[in-house]
Amino acid sequence: MSIKISEIAKMANVSISTVSRVLCKSPLVNEKTRKKVEKILKETGYIHNILAHNLAAKKSHIIGVLAADLLDPYFPQIITKIENVLSENNYLAYIANSNRSFEREKK
Repeated sequence: MSIKISEIAKMANVSISTVSRVLCKSPLVNEKTRKKVEKILKETGYIHNILAHNLAAKKSHIIGVLAADLLDPYFPQIITKIENVLSENNYLAYIANSNRSFEREKK
């Protein structure tokens, strides 16, 4: 069974909100507290479930990316860069391939 955010908070002697802020890379957490929480997260093997977090927050943090042709070497390079920036900002990319079909792109 996976460890819960509330258990991490107890172990770090901080609030659940503080752990959540650390997970979301909020600048509102001081460095000492952030390092303490991150250490416990690592030691416990906690895995942040972004989808569950977003569901609870009623925000999706998912951005759709439509590529014209994923077999064209240009598009995977661009999509990789998009995904990297989104990931750094706690967003997920939903990738779709239109296969250069205008009808699919309209949908």
